[in-house]
Amino acid sequence: MKYCPYCGSEVDDGYSFCTSCGGKLVEKNQPTQETNSDDNLFGFEEDKSNNNQTSDQQPQQPQAQQEVQPQEQKLNTCCFLGFIFAFVFALVGLILSCMGLSQVKNNPTEKGKGFAIAGVVLSILSMVGSFIISYAIMLANM
Repeated sequence: MKYCPYCGSEVDDGYSFCTSCGGKLVEKNQPTQETNSDDNLFGFEEDKSNNNQTSDQQPQQPQAQQEVQPQEQKLNTCCFLGFIFAFVFALVGLILSCMGLSQVKNNPTEKGKGFAIAGVVLSILSMVGSFIISYAIMLANM
């Protein structure tokens, strides 16, 4: 494994040019010399300050970018309550679940989309089931 003298990227052995910047790679047994315009296929401006390095020195690696810490997400209360009310009061559960789903979509720092979707589905199933049972009871009493 060797390093590009221009950008510092790791390059596999056997390559004559850097796979990142296109700069010509110098073999350790070749003397360091000025390159002409034919050596740089992509026409990049070469950094002449790195030419003073000896062949045993490796260029500095680029520093890694700092990772961005994600914000902690909190559970949306409407989503959770809508899910709970879907079992007891289907209409209230449906309303709360829809409100919570709308809030979660508009605010990326809140979570609870799964609760809201489950609350909507359970509320609808509960209401449909209630209507079917009520209709069956009504037909049985006639």
